[in-house]
Amino acid sequence: MPDGSYNLVEAINMLKTSYEEHMPFNRFLGLEVVALDTESVSVKVKMKEGLIGNFIRGMIHGGVISSLVDIVGGLLAAAQVIKKWKGCPRKILKSE
Repeated sequence: MPDGSYNLVEAINMLKTSYEEHMPFNRFLGLEVVALDTESVSVKVKMKEGLIGNFIRGMIHGGVISSLVDIVGGLLAAAQVIKKWKGCPRKILKSE
């Protein structure tokens, strides 16, 4: 990529930071991107009372699970785009 762009590793790290720190719902979930590359992603959330769907069993709400599936899919799709571009122009992916 020309000057003024992130290389692949930098862009993937910016993507991780964006998902963890800049997306309010992900912050509410307590989302942590454990591992991210162009082929795989691993995330985790710390269980807390606000995520419980079945109060009798203390089980996580199905909506949280669905959200995690959506988040993981979005992360992997974005990582694939970054891989195809061999990085990312700064004007497209920025963390402010």
